[in-house]
Amino acid sequence: MVLWCCAVLAGACRAGDSEARLDGVTAESLLFGGEACTADSECAAGRCSLGMCVGFLMNSVEAVRVAQHDRLGRAARDPGLRARMVEVLGQVLGDADGDPFLRARAAHALSALRAADARPLLGGRLGDPEEPVRFQAARSLHRLGDPRGTVALRAFLEHDSPAVRALARHALEQERPPVTASE
Repeated sequence: MVLWCCAVLAGACRAGDSEARLDGVTAESLLFGGEACTADSECAAGRCSLGMCVGFLMNSVEAVRVAQHDRLGRAARDPGLRARMVEVLGQVLGDADGDPFLRARAAHALSALRAADARPLLGGRLGDPEEPVRFQAARSLHRLGDPRGTVALRAFLEHDSPAVRALARHALEQERPPVTASE
């Protein structure tokens, strides 16, 4: 069901594609994948599986998404491509009826883009009814240097699940916000 919903969403996003591209790479190919490939090096998203690119949002493996995180950040250097990715991610994250794990991945991807302009959207997700969305919104805000994310991540240190506590601890210790010249 989730895969079907994602395919429909990917198709809807492609239908409205503004053709923001960087060397043939589109926001949709990076986020949703779907193009034919035979190796990770041929894949716009950097993850080829069974002859098809697996985009950041479609990948359920955290370690692979972390590797794709850098690729999204590099692609975001192109202003048109970055704007389109932020637009698509905002649509996914803002869909309250959407799959919570897909929405959480969209929040995570916004931090890869260094999308400071997405802070209001991410901040609004700190009160989301779905815990994965709240966690990733907090994580992304923290990575963007927004203290609301840091506060929210600290609250996850008291979570019932040891795995969630470990993820929060890792985010707080390893995913520090960037230092600015004024600090």
